Amino acid sequence: MKNAALARPVLCRTVRHSARHLLCSRKENELDCLISFFVIPHAQIYNFLVMYAISIIMTEAICGGLKNVTGRPRPCFFELCGYPSSVENGTRIFGTIGVVADISKCTNKEKLNDAFKSYPSGHSAHSACAAAIAYLLILRLLSNIPGLKKSVKRGVIVFVGLICVCLPLYVGSSRIWDYKHRGDDVLAGYAVGVLSTLVTYYMIYGASLKEDKKKKEEDRSV
Repeated sequence: MKNAALARPVLCRTVRHSARHLLCSRKENELDCLISFFVIPHAQIYNFLVMYAISIIMTEAICGGLKNVTGRPRPCFFELCGYPSSVENGTRIFGTIGVVADISKCTNKEKLNDAFKSYPSGHSAHSACAAAIAYLLILRLLSNIPGLKKSVKRGVIVFVGLICVCLPLYVGSSRIWDYKHRGDDVLAGYAVGVLSTLVTYYMIYGASLKEDKKKKEEDRSV
């Protein structure tokens, strides 16, 4: 028991020293570096929660407006609205080939409205919005950590960036695979989500970004 009790402080010091060595580049800022790396300030959390809420609302409003204005049918339109179908040689056929479809034959009137909301993809827009917010959050937090090694910063940015790219790609490709959207629907959704996030980000952090730019210019001139 005594050996275990003696080993604990040694282990804690070893872990703390290793963390400082791996993460921090300047000895005088090691403590601030560690605290900033593992603890997110309440103000940052509040700002990003507000940013997330505004971005989601903006994304939903833009997507909803474009869906209603364009009224583009989904690839699965006939199946979604319950259009009469038949099977020939293992292929499902809606209506008659060469004859213009009559949507009055749709049996599922409740889903008929949703069947005309293909452009843009709401799922793709929201996934891109969430990914952009997460990426900007990491960039913002890393920029405020004093003495953080550049290699650590690059590694975190690349790792988070890959996740933030793969998530929307997975969501968008699944919407195409399920015949809910076309490729341009998904791309338009990505654009709406990212632009909504960028606009909201500059609304909240625009002033501080200008101050940071001025400080960098002053430091270069000195």
